Amino acid sequence: MADDLAARLAEQLEQLREEVRDLKLRMTLAEEGKASANRRLDRIEARLDAVERKTVVEL
Repeated sequence: MADDLAARLAEQLEQLREEVRDLKLRMTLAEEGKASANRRLDRIEARLDAVERKTVVEL
């Protein structure tokens, strides 16, 4: 009986470990995607600033 319980706990613990590994991977991918989007937004903002400065100079 105790061996049964220990085996079930060990199995559940291994499943939990796998789920945590998967969540860590998914979180890393999400963070990398967010960082990439932020870099693109920064480049767009810099271009917009340049266009605005050029427009002001032309006026």
